[in-house]
Amino acid sequence: MLLLSKLDAETPVTSIEPFHLDDVIRRAIGETEGYHGKGRFQADGGRLRALGDPGRTLEIVVNLLDNAAKYSAENSPVDIQWGVERDRIVVRVRDRGKGIPEIGREHLFTRFGRIPGNSGRAGPVGTGLGLHLGRRLAEAMSGDLELEATSPDGSTFRLSLPLAPDEAGQAT
Repeated sequence: MLLLSKLDAETPVTSIEPFHLDDVIRRAIGETEGYHGKGRFQADGGRLRALGDPGRTLEIVVNLLDNAAKYSAENSPVDIQWGVERDRIVVRVRDRGKGIPEIGREHLFTRFGRIPGNSGRAGPVGTGLGLHLGRRLAEAMSGDLELEATSPDGSTFRLSLPLAPDEAGQAT
């Protein structure tokens, strides 16, 4: 709630610095495996430097992984992939859930947004703030968070962040 208040007041909540995204993703997997079990998350991506706040990026990725595991069939894999697309680093988290009904999509990124009738989730029920805060944090880092695709076979969420420039000023 404190973070939400700071975002609403447009108080800076992120630092902007170059960081190795793969380090943050592996840490997020480690944190999430503690609750959902080892080997559940399948990671694929290279050593890339993003420009943003590594701590806030960790929060976003942990939330995406936790949601994906909770909304997927038990013991099914969760895929996380990252790479470069144009001048952005893109992270995709794909679950193996039932998909998101069209009626629920409008609520995904809203404050306290919950999908109506979705009570079959394993684990503790969240507050409905994770995706809202994730999107706001991504935007504070000149990025974005969106639902990229959904079907009866699962959903894919897409986080984009700026590429960090190298010493010569070129994006790496």
